[in-house]
Amino acid sequence: MLRRREGPPREWWSALFSAIALALIPRVPLAPFFGVTARWVGWFAESFLGGTITVAAHDASLVAFLPLIGAALLSLPFFYLVAQARWRLKAAAWSAGAFAVLLVLLAGIEIAESFLAADAWWNIGRMALTCAAGLSIAALGIGLRRAEARAGSLIPVLCVVLLSSGVCIASFVLLPAGLLGLLVSYVLLTGVLFRGEHLETPPQEPAG
Repeated sequence: MLRRREGPPREWWSALFSAIALALIPRVPLAPFFGVTARWVGWFAESFLGGTITVAAHDASLVAFLPLIGAALLSLPFFYLVAQARWRLKAAAWSAGAFAVLLVLLAGIEIAESFLAADAWWNIGRMALTCAAGLSIAALGIGLRRAEARAGSLIPVLCVVLLSSGVCIASFVLLPAGLLGLLVSYVLLTGVLFRGEHLETPPQEPAG
């Protein structure tokens, strides 16, 4: 009797869509980082690079809720990964949850600004939430390092990239480098989920 060959887990699609959402930041406000990237361009790029970097403007009424969709896209792959360890990597699980909440709050700012008058507090909120999101990404990379990875696994590389990109995002000055690192993280995560790699928690020593 022939057995149907099992394909790769479907979860890898979520990581791939997340990478696409980040790659589209300069043109499509899908990722919640779109607004803060535009502010970064206004504060830093135009001052030092003479406006050679631009972020496209959009009709707010047409794309107001896209960042909320992007928040879900960027959060799901990490939940899939942590769930493989049956949520035993508590630090990684809490970090993934914090990252998801911060993305939703960032998306909320984008939605609110689409319907309310512009205010300087929106930019302060964006900056604070973005720095906090960077810290949660770095903490996620540290938390995932507790997992035991098999030889040839992409997970150790993923941990390093998450840590470095999180630090860059948290600094805010290095935001573009951090977002690029996060994009690489989602590409690596696509490979991890496509290959069906599993997080294995180290055996616990018996008490006493």
